[in-house]
Amino acid sequence: MTKLYVNEIAPRDTTGVHIPGHVIQTSENEMSTNMSITATGVWNDVVSVSITPRYSNSKFNIKVCGIYYINNANTNISTHFNCTRNGLVIPGHNWSQSSSGMSSHYLYYRESAITSHIPSPFNFEWVDVPSNSSPVTYTFKVLNGNSSLYVYKGFSMHVQEIAQ
Repeated sequence: MTKLYVNEIAPRDTTGVHIPGHVIQTSENEMSTNMSITATGVWNDVVSVSITPRYSNSKFNIKVCGIYYINNANTNISTHFNCTRNGLVIPGHNWSQSSSGMSSHYLYYRESAITSHIPSPFNFEWVDVPSNSSPVTYTFKVLNGNSSLYVYKGFSMHVQEIAQ
């Protein structure tokens, strides 16, 4: 077997170096202020990232992380989340925790009251294949149930294009 030793791999044009399995580009966004969500039954945009694929067959790794808390004196808390691509829920993901067919997972579910806030970490990751090279905007959304939801500044989204 022959080994190739190099100090640098550089593109010969503006499209970049294409090595399957490697990150082509990264885009990220972080909330700079705290967010209070008190309206119930409405989807709220928390954080978004826009990126233009360099290749039409790329996969995208989407990571969302941060800290939130919920206050609720009621006995049932049901708050959902999802991630959209250009306004539509990412297809192909099993949004299995949707109790009413709303294409989402539980952000928080509890059958007892919370009268003081308890900060909770959030980390979730998706893989998406847009199958084109048109600009894409990913948005993390939450649907507040019957509580007060607070998202701390620093909540972030990171999107990486992965060569195939």
